[in-house]
This record gives sequence, C-alpha cells and structure tokens, in this order.
Amino acid sequence: MEDKELIKGVMHGSVPALKRLAGKYLPLVSRTSYRIMCDRSDSEYITREVFVSLWHDPRSFILHDDLPQEMLKRTCRMCRKRLLRRRLYMMFSILPDVFVISSPPVHSAEEYRARQVWEVFCRASLNCTDRQRIVYVLHELEGIPLVSVADAGYYLPFTVEEALEEARSRVKEELARYGRIGDYKAYVEYLRRVENQLTDKSRLLNIIMQELFS
Repeated sequence: MEDKELIKGVMHGSVPALKRLAGKYLPLVSRTSYRIMCDRSDSEYITREVFVSLWHDPRSFILHDDLPQEMLKRTCRMCRKRLLRRRLYMMFSILPDVFVISSPPVHSAEEYRARQVWEVFCRASLNCTDRQRIVYVLHELEGIPLVSVADAGYYLPFTVEEALEEARSRVKEELARYGRIGDYKAYVEYLRRVENQLTDKSRLLNIIMQELFS
C-alpha cells in the first residue's frame, strides 16, 4: 500500500495504518535522531514525538509527496529543539557539565572498534554547531545528497557544503587524538555500522501506542 493511502487511513483513525507507517519509518527516525543526538533517551523522545504528530495531524504529512524526506525534516526539527534544550539546561546547571553518550553494546572485537569510533564522533560533535552535526549525519552517515540535506534541515543550499567540511574537520581532529584508525574512510565505514541498538524498536512502538491510546 502506498504511503498516501496509509496516511489517509490514519486520517480516518486506522491504528493498523499507523503501525504500518511506524514499522516502515521508525528505523529511519530512530537511527537518524540517535546519530544526531548521541543519546538514547533523546532519540526515543524524538521518535515518539514524530509519530505522535503523525497520528494527531496526518493532514500535514499527506501534503508532501516524499514522505521519507518529510520524516527527516521533522526529525531534524525535533533534534534542533532538543539540542537547544540541552544547552539551556547546561547553561543553568540543571544538567551536569559532563556529556554522557549512549554507546552501543559490544559482543565482538569489531563491535568494540565500532563503539570506539562512535565515541570519537560524539566527542567531536561537541565542537560542532547544530547545523554541522545534522549535515554530517545526514550526508556522511545516511548518504543523503546535499541538496536534500539542505531541504531537510531548512538550510540555504550554499551553507551545507561549508557545514560539512567544518564537521569533517572536527571529526578528523578528534580522530587524530584517538590515533588508532588513521584512514578517514575506514573510520566512516565503522561509524555507519552504529545504530541505536540500545532501543528495542518493538518496545518503542508499544510506548508510542500506549501514549496515544492509554
């Protein structure tokens, strides 16, 4: 069934239609928000909000022909809000001035290496602007063309290349301090393996359903 038909089902109160859309796009929203935020709880909150908004306002989704792109737009918008919240909390000392990331679990030497490069990225992201962080994740890790990245982030097209280069520079600086994977391409390949493995997608879908219908 086409996305628009499923959204029409949601407009008529179809829970199965919502579940099918969530099953299709929850991995994209969860993975992207986790990579941008470097935090499991923030990612889960953003993912819930995106699909709750789909249920409450499906008409705003049906206006768009490219639903994956619209999902990315809403994910980026929520990430910016959450990053601002994080900065404000740290400014007023509501959160400790220590950045704790949610690292993926480790079951092998390869997974250990992937976690190490993930932590390099998360440390580097502290020195990135929100725009640099989002552009880097969407283009370098998700493989999205820069034109679509600009659209997803509501950025002027000429600013995304500069943001990408700045973010790459920050990552390479942190990578130089880490010093074990000197090849940047190899580093990115490891980084692309990292997803939000700490979040059980079925559990998160159940949480979304409970929030909507309990």
